Amino acid sequence: MTVNQLAQTHNISERAIRAKAKKALQAGTALKIGDSSYKVELSSSASSRGKVYKFSKQNDTIIVDMALNDADKKWLKAPKDKQHTAILKAKLVAQWERRDKSLSFDKFIKTLSSEFNDLTIAQASFFRWVKAVRKAKELNIPPSYLLLDNRGGMRGSGSLTKPMQNFLENEILRNPTIKYKRLWQYLKNNFDNVPSYSTIERFAKRFMANNTFVMEFASNPTKAVGKLRPAFGRMDANITYANQLWELDATPADIITADGKRLTISAGIDVYSRRVVAVIEETASFTTLSKLFRKAIKILGIPDAVKTDNGKDYTSNNFSYMCQRLQTEQILTPPYSGYYKPHIERFFRTMSHELFEELPGYIGHNVAQREAIQNRQTFQKKLEAQAKWREEQKNGNEFAKKFALKKENLGLSITLPITRAELEEWLDKWIKMYENRLHRGINAKPIEKFNNSVVPIKRVSDQRVLDILVGLSELKKITKKGITWNKIVYTAPELWEFVGEKVYVLMDDDLGKVYVYDTSYNYITTATEPEFSGKSRAEFIKATKKFDKKVRKVVKMLEELRAEPNEYMKQHIDLALEQIEPNQTKEQIGYEFKTDLTKSVIEALEDNNQEVHEELKDDSIVPTVDTKPVFNSPYDRFIYELKNNCVSEKTMKLAKKYPQSWEAANKAAS
Repeated sequence: MTVNQLAQTHNISERAIRAKAKKALQAGTALKIGDSSYKVELSSSASSRGKVYKFSKQNDTIIVDMALNDADKKWLKAPKDKQHTAILKAKLVAQWERRDKSLSFDKFIKTLSSEFNDLTIAQASFFRWVKAVRKAKELNIPPSYLLLDNRGGMRGSGSLTKPMQNFLENEILRNPTIKYKRLWQYLKNNFDNVPSYSTIERFAKRFMANNTFVMEFASNPTKAVGKLRPAFGRMDANITYANQLWELDATPADIITADGKRLTISAGIDVYSRRVVAVIEETASFTTLSKLFRKAIKILGIPDAVKTDNGKDYTSNNFSYMCQRLQTEQILTPPYSGYYKPHIERFFRTMSHELFEELPGYIGHNVAQREAIQNRQTFQKKLEAQAKWREEQKNGNEFAKKFALKKENLGLSITLPITRAELEEWLDKWIKMYENRLHRGINAKPIEKFNNSVVPIKRVSDQRVLDILVGLSELKKITKKGITWNKIVYTAPELWEFVGEKVYVLMDDDLGKVYVYDTSYNYITTATEPEFSGKSRAEFIKATKKFDKKVRKVVKMLEELRAEPNEYMKQHIDLALEQIEPNQTKEQIGYEFKTDLTKSVIEALEDNNQEVHEELKDDSIVPTVDTKPVFNSPYDRFIYELKNNCVSEKTMKLAKKYPQSWEAANKAAS
């Protein structure tokens, strides 16, 4: 399309078209006229005067058909361990395709991290995996689908177990020059079913290659300390369109909310435009990540790649499968390397300093800043603040009970923090302002740069399928009461005709509802429990896990306690004897553990200890000139009265009931 044609189409001057085209080329964006977007190209010829512009219309949106097919359903029904193995194989092949082409298979295997230790990597099998992945790309399906093992049975015990791996790693670090044969011999001396020598050799070589710094430190600490981190240029140098790359991360909010909690902000940023999507939860978890990804895809579209750290939520099978199904490449940064995700880190810093510092409940970005906030107040003001907090506590203020009256916070201002809902509202408003103002890093407004991206935005055709892909689902049986999950019963009129059948239940972040699908992943209904509506499922899962952990700890403690031999009765008797006539020795009162008869007396006392104490309670002390001591057993009473010639009628009754103790006391007293 020429300048003249474009001018006639939109009824504007050719001069205005050329001016807009020039600006678009300089900015590297598409030409926007009304609701239409055009790619601008510049050409010239010998017959032309000056610059010649050519325009091609761009679609703003590409609708991606996300309907579930048979391959999707087969994958969703596969066992988790087989899904994990298939995903590992796909990751391994992806690394092979990106490798330095000069590397042979053997050299490539030596570069692998411990992540792939669970795989048995034979050369013939590996190249079958490579062929399957390439075929998956031709068929436009996730590569793990064709790498899924459909066979039954369990893997053999010939591979290295985790304890074996730990043993080998420790021995290698202890002696970096140890021979492989010696490692193999040591392993056979300490474990059964040890794999072959070649397996041990491969593992040792791979461990040394993947842990270069640690190995150098074990061999030569001075050399290891001298390692330098390489410098980097701009991390967005090759980003040329919207949704080419997202960075995902989470950070604690520098705000304490009215319920006394410090919540977590999970966010994703489009590196090209710097547009941001964020959610607030009590902790970062896969449920939180799922909620963020769902929200971001609805707002921004489907990303080509996402960059994350090595957190367990980002490396989980659920997230890896979600990325594969959306055809999104997952890029993991090295541990403790925030400089690989500079844009999301910079956003968090801007958010903390601009938004949080102006909100009630701000506690500072660190301990030093919190102390500075407290130290701004005079001593008298601190005393007044303490008095007000105590008054709030008496009036039943929950925040004062959970947070404000802690010692380190007594000097803070009396201003009550905002609620979680208010914090979410503030964050959404601030992000909207953030994307509609000039961003110095890109010299444009994020919202405008995103909308002017030349490459069309990919969006999901069916939001229910998106919910399945980024959500957690479980197979549940419908009873006459409904669907029970974690002791919560969800109901819906549509469920009654499915009573007795099993269905897939997709968990929503709202604890009060779940989405129900049949075993072929066809949507049935949304079941609800109004009592839990509006409450966070992520917080509920965290609370139940914490409770279960506490129960396991208590049960383990009780089992260990009951497994120990009970020596407390003997200890109890010894201490009681020491309190009787402190000036008398055990020999003087005739208490000895030398005869079988005495042993049987002690056993009898153990069996009847509580009953004996009840019988002795009423007349342990009798009204005589020499007051009797408090007795802890019939035997003690018999010894005392026989030695002091004051045997009472009550004592004779006890002698008939405990003849063995009476006989032992007579022998000891004679």
